[in-house]
Amino acid sequence: MNELWAPTDRNMKRFLAAVLTILLVHPALAQVDQEKINLWVKDYKNLPVTVVIQANDIGVTEDAARTKTELRLRQAGIRPLKSDAFVDHRLIVYVRFSGPAFSIDVAFNRMAIWGLPDQSRYSGGVQTWDVSTVGEHGSDGPYIIRALDEGLDKFLNAYLKANQTEESPRSQAYV
Repeated sequence: MNELWAPTDRNMKRFLAAVLTILLVHPALAQVDQEKINLWVKDYKNLPVTVVIQANDIGVTEDAARTKTELRLRQAGIRPLKSDAFVDHRLIVYVRFSGPAFSIDVAFNRMAIWGLPDQSRYSGGVQTWDVSTVGEHGSDGPYIIRALDEGLDKFLNAYLKANQTEESPRSQAYV
């Protein structure tokens, strides 16, 4: 039997090291590339924003959520645009309530076109990035706004990282 493939402790350790490297390193690289693909835009400093707040009785208003969202964007050097601005992407913030529970979604949407089985085409918005939070609100409106702030922080970290260069993700060499 070839020494390279002989079942020795040394070869087994090499094999396990190679498998671990593939399992641990490769998915991490793929995730970074995928986030860039999901969030990269040519004019990242101008971002349309839509804020949707479900009616509630704890005092969380669309104005409060919009103000928090737009303030965080401006602090990051991004100009929030009205939601009716026509571009192929947008940030959408959803805050929903169900009894004592809440959910917050901070999502990045893009316009996409796809083919249907009858060979026709359809276009619409698709979500390419999302971070969600769920929990109990305890009738504490400011707690909801703080939770929104955490979601916006995660979005801004990923969005700014994806847009730190003007280079298209397609021009990168993928593993």
